[in-house]
Amino acid sequence: MDSLTPLPSAIPTGSTVDAYLRDSGGDGQDRSVSRQLEAITEYCARHNLTLRHIYKDAAKSGGSTAGRDDFDRLISNTRNEAERPAALLLWNYARFARDLDDSTYYKSLLRKRGIVVHSLTDHIPEGPYGRFVEFLIDISNEEKRRQTSIDSKDGIRSIVAQGAVPGVPPRGIKREPLITINPRTGLERKNHRWVPDPEYIPRVRTAFEMRAAEKSLDEIQKATQLFSTINSYATFWKNPIYYGTLVYGDVTIENYCQPIIEKSLWDKVQLIQQGFAQSKNLREGSPNHPRRANSDFILSGLARCAKCGSPLFGRTSHQKTGYKYQSYLCTLAYRKRGACSKGRIPKPALETAVINAFTNYILRPENVTEMLRLMAEEQAGLAEQIAEQRRALLTKIASNKKQLNNVVDAIAESGSSPALKTRLSNLELEKLDLDLALTELESAAALESSSQAPTLSTAQLDNALKDIVSILKSKEPHALKLFLRGFIDHIDVERNENTLRGTIYYTLPGDGTISGNNTIPPSSGDDDVPTSSHPSGPPLRRHIMQYHFVASTKRPRP
Repeated sequence: MDSLTPLPSAIPTGSTVDAYLRDSGGDGQDRSVSRQLEAITEYCARHNLTLRHIYKDAAKSGGSTAGRDDFDRLISNTRNEAERPAALLLWNYARFARDLDDSTYYKSLLRKRGIVVHSLTDHIPEGPYGRFVEFLIDISNEEKRRQTSIDSKDGIRSIVAQGAVPGVPPRGIKREPLITINPRTGLERKNHRWVPDPEYIPRVRTAFEMRAAEKSLDEIQKATQLFSTINSYATFWKNPIYYGTLVYGDVTIENYCQPIIEKSLWDKVQLIQQGFAQSKNLREGSPNHPRRANSDFILSGLARCAKCGSPLFGRTSHQKTGYKYQSYLCTLAYRKRGACSKGRIPKPALETAVINAFTNYILRPENVTEMLRLMAEEQAGLAEQIAEQRRALLTKIASNKKQLNNVVDAIAESGSSPALKTRLSNLELEKLDLDLALTELESAAALESSSQAPTLSTAQLDNALKDIVSILKSKEPHALKLFLRGFIDHIDVERNENTLRGTIYYTLPGDGTISGNNTIPPSSGDDDVPTSSHPSGPPLRRHIMQYHFVASTKRPRP
């Protein structure tokens, strides 16, 4: 218990709190639901907190909120203001969500509802810098989930390489016991290999022969009765196991088992299937495109054309020499020919320039310290700005109230009329808007008064930046995308012959807005201040800084 985080100032002693617990399955694991509950119960007793509702999802993945019934119940229950706790306690943020987008969205939603989301084991400093540290933890949690998935796939790949196949075999194939060896521990384990099922071999051959003769699925089903529904044939034809080759993920084993059909027959059926698919797509007016792989253009959605402001998109060109030439291009130039420059911006040159900017300048400890100082200065000035907006709002509220009274008096004295009804309706709608704006502003004022910018030592700052530097050096597209999306507002870039010039507009992630929403809204385009629908005026600016870079577009010969 001594290693757990202290009770934050935002949760007063004696508060009513809820808890959310999640594990991936089994009480034997280190942080099972039962062990989390034990720690949270003891934590509440130590700090005199009343633990009200306990939401728990046992044996559920944190990679998605889908299928987590108690998580959905938690979010739904907090819609009712009267049912909201002062705080939601977690063992750690990974128990809440291991997906960066889910974690950011749902924590922001709960905080906007006035609920403090507190982890017992993730040490987060109070104040604006806390969101920055929390963002790093969320990135780390998603990265750990990705790495765990890779490790799991490596283990399965090792088993498959020895001939064993997990899961349920396709129709016409059965399981046969097989002993495999764990390459790390040397221990034996009983698994299963796939072999043709003698009972189904004649029917599988008949099905492929009929399909090669372009027979319909109805005819094939009547003749073979392989499946209970013809929809099951969609994946049946594609499986190479029927000619003896096993394909499991990225592992391919030729001559894995005795073939049921010849490879030439399987190939002919593939051509028949392609013909049916193309015919179907042409009838529906939609061409048949292969599924696109995840883009490795890490600046997609962030980079813009400095000349016209349009987004840049990535394109890959394959040269006759075998070299793969990747570049960013202006969308306006390709949608409207001649409207902007069609010059290509080489992907390696632009992405390297941006990564170098963060590594060599933006993320220097002294520069991050300066960003924190600017945030603290902004914070110091927010109270007066909020007070000015509040005074303006109260003036409008007083005016609205006076006009409402005048219209009501006029209706009482002279009777109602269409003009007076319309005027009364408009004033009542205006009153609702004004009341909502005042509520939001007062919530922002309370939030602002409770947060203080932390003072960090050099060692603390170095530790906070260590994970970021490792991400930048990894050159792993997914991890880089997560990082850049959190720090960069946008990048303006243009190419002049062999010179690349650009400006990175960046900020510390998670600094929030005065509306109490803990997420950063997207840029509205020309200004970093989003417009507001409330009469209280636009939200206060978040401090966005700029870094200008120049890079060469020349590349070595392939």
